[in-house]
Amino acid sequence: MKDLTQGSVTKHLLHMSAFLAASMLVQTLYLLADLYWVGHLSAVAASALSQFWQHVAAAVQLLDTADAFRDLGIALLTDARF
Repeated sequence: MKDLTQGSVTKHLLHMSAFLAASMLVQTLYLLADLYWVGHLSAVAASALSQFWQHVAAAVQLLDTADAFRDLGIALLTDARF
């Protein structure tokens, strides 16, 4: 594991953000390719696929929020310091 407390903060941020940007690009390309092929079926199928991914994204955000509140509750109950 890389020690992020040593070295340039800017370099560490750029390094981490490059991986995030690359993963977002791959995900976007995947979704566009999926939409392209489903779009050949019908406009309704493409619309359904688009709506499905919006609901998946909303569910992931909801679960992340629930995890954050759970972690906060555990920290408060155990008197942990952030």
